[in-house]
Amino acid sequence: MQEILTTLRTVADIQRVFNYTPLSALTIRGTASDLASCEFLIGKLDLPADAKSAPPAEFNIPGGNVIGVYYTSNLSGKKLTAAVTLLRDSLQLTKTFMKTTPQTLIYRGTADQIAKAEQLIKQKDQPVESSSAALPPEH
Repeated sequence: MQEILTTLRTVADIQRVFNYTPLSALTIRGTASDLASCEFLIGKLDLPADAKSAPPAEFNIPGGNVIGVYYTSNLSGKKLTAAVTLLRDSLQLTKTFMKTTPQTLIYRGTADQIAKAEQLIKQKDQPVESSSAALPPEH
C-alpha cells in the first residue's frame, strides 16, 4: 500500500492522496485526469507479490506526458534500484519509482522518453548466465 501511495505522489504527481489502513483504502483528490492516472496505476500495481510478469503498459496523460509501467523478470534489489537511477540520470525521467513486489519500474515522461526507457530496461532485464553454462560438457 505504501509503495502505491508513494508512486501516486512521485510519478502521477498527486499530492492529495492518503491511506486508510483499517480498510486498505486510498483517498485521492484531484482532477478527472489525475483520477484517471491514479486508476491506471492502482490497477497495474495492486498485484499479489507472486504475480507473473505482464507486458509493459502505458497511460497517456492529457498534455503530452505518458506513464510507463514495466514489470521486470530479472531485476531485483540493488539492480532494481540501479535501474531507477539509470532512468533518472540517462533519460532525465525524474518522476521514476519502483515497486519491489512484484518488481516493477514506473516512470513518467514524453512518449520518446518512455519508448527509450522501455528499450533500456529490456536490455538490462536479461537473465544472468550461470558460470556453469560457460564450461564445456564433461565426457
